[in-house]
Amino acid sequence: FLVKGKPLSWKQSEKHRAYVREHGITQFLNILKKNQGREDLDFLWGDEVEGFLVKTEIKDGKKAVKLSLNGAEILQKLEVAEAEAEKEAEEKAGCGTCPPSVIFHPEYGRFMIE
Repeated sequence: FLVKGKPLSWKQSEKHRAYVREHGITQFLNILKKNQGREDLDFLWGDEVEGFLVKTEIKDGKKAVKLSLNGAEILQKLEVAEAEAEKEAEEKAGCGTCPPSVIFHPEYGRFMIE
């Protein structure tokens, strides 16, 4: 069902954006629910996950989601957690220099990590 296509211009894409937004969010939530808490697969070399940092709040009885611009602070906390996990893995495996299973990096903006 896949065919070679050409990207739409911004103007051409206008009539499709609401559909893509709605179905993209639904698809993401379905995948998240299906895989939430899953621990059976290790990341392989080169696997990469990029994420947006968001803050959720209820304001005037309505739910709101906003981009969180504190990526630097979150990365500092993750570095501490990485070091603790690495030390724990080394003690458990007895290898002394086990590579970390996850490494976090800043991404494009202050609201993203990789």
